[in-house]
Amino acid sequence: MSSAFDISSQTGVLSSLELFYEYSLLIRDAAMDKAPWDSPWLRKLFQFERDGEGVRIRPGTFIYEDYKARGSSPSQSVEHLGLSLVLLSRQEFTRSLSRLLSELLNSRISDKDCIASRLRLFDPCVYALHGTCRRDHTLSHQLDQDWFNRRVRFHLQHIMILNNLYAFGFMDFPTRVKSQR
Repeated sequence: MSSAFDISSQTGVLSSLELFYEYSLLIRDAAMDKAPWDSPWLRKLFQFERDGEGVRIRPGTFIYEDYKARGSSPSQSVEHLGLSLVLLSRQEFTRSLSRLLSELLNSRISDKDCIASRLRLFDPCVYALHGTCRRDHTLSHQLDQDWFNRRVRFHLQHIMILNNLYAFGFMDFPTRVKSQR
């Protein structure tokens, strides 16, 4: 996350947050898809296959590794070319995919928040408000309309990204409020 997050300038941070927002939209859309087995891009990305009324997941994939790590007993296991494929019901697969993607997005948002919380690019220089600043720092001296708009956009993008996480519905309202603080 840190390598994909440009913190060198205000415009870099805003561009990074815009890309992260688009990423969060894709994760949300994938997780909220009611029939992911009918989506070619999801099948390709997560390497699963439709199998009648179920969904077959392969070893070495994101979903399979999580399934095995949780100690779940497969609905049906099949040996295919020496690999143990797992057949899940559509409901079980959809629930698992949605949970995994919400956990992934939550983790990435936490990483982003750790980085963003240390940023001082959008903070005004208090000394500049009262005259000339002789300090060497990255705080903004130009407190004009553009600075204000960038600062507001920075905070609104955080809210929009969190909104995509909360769309999953896994978090109750008090927990959401606590995490936003």
